[in-house]
Amino acid sequence: VRTYTCHCGSSYTEDISPTGHEFETTTVAPTCKDKGYDLHTCKNDGCTYLYKDNETDAIEHDYVATVTAPTCTDMGYTTYLCSNCNHSYKDDYTNPVGHIWDNGYVSVPSKCGVAGEKTYNCFCGATKTESLAPLTHIYDSTVTAPTCLDAGYTTHVCRLCDNSYVDSEVGALGHSTVVDAEVEATCTETGLTEGSHCGRCLTIIVAQQIIPAKNHSYEAVVTAPTCLAGGYTTYTCSTCADSYVDDRTNALEHAMGEWYTTIAPTCTSVGEEKIVCSNGCGYEMTKELPKLGHDYSDVTVTAPTCTEQGYTTNCCTRCDSSYVDNYVAAAHSLDNGRVIAPDCTNYGYTLYTCTECGETTIGSYVKELGHNFEAVDVIAPTFDAEGYTKYVCSRCGEVENRDYVSKKEVVATINGERY
Repeated sequence: VRTYTCHCGSSYTEDISPTGHEFETTTVAPTCKDKGYDLHTCKNDGCTYLYKDNETDAIEHDYVATVTAPTCTDMGYTTYLCSNCNHSYKDDYTNPVGHIWDNGYVSVPSKCGVAGEKTYNCFCGATKTESLAPLTHIYDSTVTAPTCLDAGYTTHVCRLCDNSYVDSEVGALGHSTVVDAEVEATCTETGLTEGSHCGRCLTIIVAQQIIPAKNHSYEAVVTAPTCLAGGYTTYTCSTCADSYVDDRTNALEHAMGEWYTTIAPTCTSVGEEKIVCSNGCGYEMTKELPKLGHDYSDVTVTAPTCTEQGYTTNCCTRCDSSYVDNYVAAAHSLDNGRVIAPDCTNYGYTLYTCTECGETTIGSYVKELGHNFEAVDVIAPTFDAEGYTKYVCSRCGEVENRDYVSKKEVVATINGERY
């Protein structure tokens, strides 16, 4: 229907032919509680028509388990939460584990006659306490000995608390008198009169009085000066032996005598001279005498021989020191020599003889001549032996066989003869 309206307020309608629905489809997915489906809605203006089809079954829950462990006082359980729709529930409950107590500690120490307390802790933070038995006194005893004026007693003090008591009293001892002997005064120190005191508590019973010191009574002894030390006077007290020295005088001068030799010098060591004070003080002076050095004027010449060298021996005239120099080499005095001619196998040489000692020496060697072989006979070969040429040295007669020829070959044997 279409409606027409005039500005004056009049209106009329007329029918319009239907156009037909034009649907828009939306797919709704199934959930854990509701089915799924396709929703078709007409999208024409003013049309509210819609319908559903293609339904699908609802899906099952997909639970994820979370375990909550039991505590000391609360039960444990498992929470199941659906990952699709967040639906949840609890199940699989377990009992509380109960408290697990540690070894505990003494939170309130026991005292003598008063109970203490021990506290135990659980890992969950809970605590519990239990009573500890009260302690009994443990006494340490200290004996206070009696003195001259005060009684003795025994004090018992508990080592755990401040409790104490006293018993075992013993009466005072009274003073024990000790005599303090008189101290005689000296030249420099005061003395004391006889007195007394208690040997236990040292209380003075009779006080000692001071005796004034005496004066020194000195006697003089004079020590005369010497060459080494000055003179002086020694004053010694005849009462206490105290002494002091005064009235000093200078030492005397030495009266020195003549120098004399105490250690004679030698070629290699120094000597010594001494001079002594004639006053008898023992003072002396020494000085060194220089070494003499060697006097090698005792000379002996030893002539050379054929085998020993010659030399000069220089001896010290003051000691047994010596040295040798001016060496002359040893040498033979040889003659003109005798010539020994060479032969076929031996060298030739000249034999020299010393005219002094007869010793010989060889020199001027000549090489050996070697053999001079000449053929002297030819030995023909036989059926049994080789043939050869015989050579003889023309100088020494040495024989040598050479130029060997093989044995004859047997061609035939006739009547025992070989041909």
